[in-house]
Amino acid sequence: MAHSGNKNLSAVLLFLLVAIDAAAGGRIHAESASVKVFFPCNGHLSGDYKGPCFGLINDRGCNRTCLDESTGNVSGECNFFQCWCQTPCNSETVAAAAADATAPIPA
Repeated sequence: MAHSGNKNLSAVLLFLLVAIDAAAGGRIHAESASVKVFFPCNGHLSGDYKGPCFGLINDRGCNRTCLDESTGNVSGECNFFQCWCQTPCNSETVAAAAADATAPIPA
């Protein structure tokens, strides 16, 4: 039985696309605390972005869509083939996240 090189190439390309998208979606943003604290803790799916969202390829379009969608959005980026919009965390959100991080793990 002959081995198909096209199937191997397709598998490699699919793997690379998934790896690139995962790497691009893993970015963390931070600004000076004296200006504004921004951690991507308030992410939500864009309601206006259409089609699959590939990191590094569609991030600019996703970001533009999120900024146009709401004045509360500060950025947008592709993650898991979807466009995610980010809003800044407020002090209560940051305090709650810090409390969760220091809470003991139940046995």
